[in-house]
Amino acid sequence: MEGTKSTASSVEDDVLPFWVNSRKTPDEALVDLRLDKFSSLDNPMWSTWTKYMGNYNERYPDKATTRIATFTRIFGDENVVTFLIASKAEDATKRLVTKLESAQLKMWLDGHESVQNVFVKLRLSREDLYHNPLLNTWVSYMEVVVTNDPREISKIFAALKIDYKNRPGPLLRILDAAMKFPSMEKAASNLREDTIFTLLNFGNPPGRCLRC
Repeated sequence: MEGTKSTASSVEDDVLPFWVNSRKTPDEALVDLRLDKFSSLDNPMWSTWTKYMGNYNERYPDKATTRIATFTRIFGDENVVTFLIASKAEDATKRLVTKLESAQLKMWLDGHESVQNVFVKLRLSREDLYHNPLLNTWVSYMEVVVTNDPREISKIFAALKIDYKNRPGPLLRILDAAMKFPSMEKAASNLREDTIFTLLNFGNPPGRCLRC
C-alpha cells in the first residue's frame, strides 16, 4: 500500500496538471489509472482520481461530472451496486460507500427513472429475489420515489400486486424489505396481509406460499 501511495502522489504532482491541460476526461483518467477493474475503494489511486475529477470539473464546468455518473458509464448500474455492496465489508470505506449509494439513488431520481426501469437496470429477476442483495437497493429506490412524491406509493403497490399475482413468494420478499421503511410500511403490510389471506383461502400452507 505504501508503494501505491507513493505512486499516487507522483501522479498527482506530475501527471494531473498535464491531463487537465490536455482535456482528458475523468472517464479516461479512471481507465488510465487502472481503476476500471473494480479496485478496492481503499486504493489511494481513487483519491488521486477524485482529485483529478475535481480539477477537471473546475476547469471545464460545462463538462462537469460526478463519481457515481462516471462509475455508471464505465461499469453499468448493476456492477456499481454489486461493487458498493461488496465494499461495505471494508471498514475504511463504509462512509464513502454510503455517500455513493445515496448519490446513485439521487441520480436515478433526477433522471426520472421509474421503479420498473431500475428493476431492469439491476437485471433483477422475479424468480431470483430470495438471496439477491440487489433487491435491497431496488426497494431503497422505491422509498426514494415515494418520499419524493407520496402519490407514487399507490401506483407502485398496485403494480406489484399485478406483476406478482402468480408469484406470491417473491412478492412477500419484496414486501418484507419495503416494510423496513416507514414511508412504505403501512402499504406493504396491508398488501402482505392480503396476499397471505388469499393464499390461505385457497388452501395453500404457509411453507408453500414462500416457495411460489
